[in-house]
Amino acid sequence: MSDRGKGGVQGIEPGTLTPIEQRRGMSRLFCFAVFNSLSFEIIGGQILILFARQVGASLMQIGLLVSFAPFASIIQLAVAPLVTRFGPKAVMFTGWTARTVAAAFLLGVPWVAGRHGPAGATLMLLGIMALFYLFRALGMSSWLPLLQEIVPPGLRGDFLGKQEILRHLSIIAASLLTAVYLLGVGDLGPFLHVIAVGVLCAAVGLAFLSGIPHVEPSGAAIDREFFRQAIRPLRDATFRHYLLFAWTLRFAMMSLPAFVVLFLRDAMHLGPSAVLFITTLSSAGAAASLIGWGPAIDRFGSKPVLLIGLAGMVAVALLWATIEPTAWMLRGVAPAAAFLHGVCNAGVFVALMGLELELIPREGREHYVAASVTLAGIAGGLSPLMVGALLHALEQTTWHLGPVALGAYRVYFLATALLLLPPLALRPSLKEKPRPNLRRALRVGLERGRRRAWARLRAPR
Repeated sequence: MSDRGKGGVQGIEPGTLTPIEQRRGMSRLFCFAVFNSLSFEIIGGQILILFARQVGASLMQIGLLVSFAPFASIIQLAVAPLVTRFGPKAVMFTGWTARTVAAAFLLGVPWVAGRHGPAGATLMLLGIMALFYLFRALGMSSWLPLLQEIVPPGLRGDFLGKQEILRHLSIIAASLLTAVYLLGVGDLGPFLHVIAVGVLCAAVGLAFLSGIPHVEPSGAAIDREFFRQAIRPLRDATFRHYLLFAWTLRFAMMSLPAFVVLFLRDAMHLGPSAVLFITTLSSAGAAASLIGWGPAIDRFGSKPVLLIGLAGMVAVALLWATIEPTAWMLRGVAPAAAFLHGVCNAGVFVALMGLELELIPREGREHYVAASVTLAGIAGGLSPLMVGALLHALEQTTWHLGPVALGAYRVYFLATALLLLPPLALRPSLKEKPRPNLRRALRVGLERGRRRAWARLRAPR
């Protein structure tokens, strides 16, 4: 007799996988996350931004490049039926295989640059990455359904926190090794070697993904009623409010990592290695803080973490706006801003994912995931596209507010701080399951500490 759906692990809901399969699935997901993070950091992260700039891409083209990932996720609406029909693992494996093959073609960009110049190489780079992100979006349509099946509800905050720690540690490793390798580099050759390592890591990640237990398709019929149900999430008032919150948050934050890289390279005149050393501190901050963010979400919920993270991101944007190309700022303030950026960004996005997993019901979840990722894609795509166009237009422009010079990047950072205020205002009205109050827990903790200190002072010597 099958034991699928039976208990055995605290917090496991009845589903299609046994507790043993869930445990095995979680360990494979961890390994997949490590190699996927290594490959994505090289192929689609800040290393790609530096590579594209080295190829000759303009700020507007960089904005377009960064917008591919979120815009590609809009295909979720069309892909949702495939997840229902074939199951989340099958769809994800197909998308990730195609993504890896597309990434391998990046190895030909330097050859095209030699024959057709920067314009031809940039065009090829943009075409390859458009396909890369489309295939990635196909796979990502299955990520949340796969998490719901494999990770028990009571362990999701801890799992997501640990997964993010592993992700950021792998990013740190990739960035530091690349920074050392690119010291003094002035051509595309060494970038080619780094990208080859990224493709290899993607292939290893595929091997771990293939070992994740198969999740049965939901079996829902793909007919007119299926597509009618696609608007069901928009009739859910609680989820609709969450979508508005997530949209404003992503619009404000999604462009920041890429344009910080360009700010350090172009405005602060740092080389690729120096840029990577500074921005790696962002991943170090994320990895260090995620040890606490995950358990905090499980105990107190996502809303308190969102408050702390969003308030911190406002401070981060203002801090980046103060940085000048002086030695003490580039050696002190810029690394501090990068570290704090990582701490706050990690808290915000782990809390956001935890809240979304809580709000999405099992029945019809493919429609909720599609609606969420599609709207997030629109916000995340518009953000870098508009920022790239703005910075391109203002690249040679500087205003003065008294003694303060307002260059293009300073205007951008100040605007980012303002754009973070709407999600801060929407946060209090988000709905989530009742949990212990964080303020009360802090008050109780402080009171206990005060009593213990007083008792020690009064104790006989």
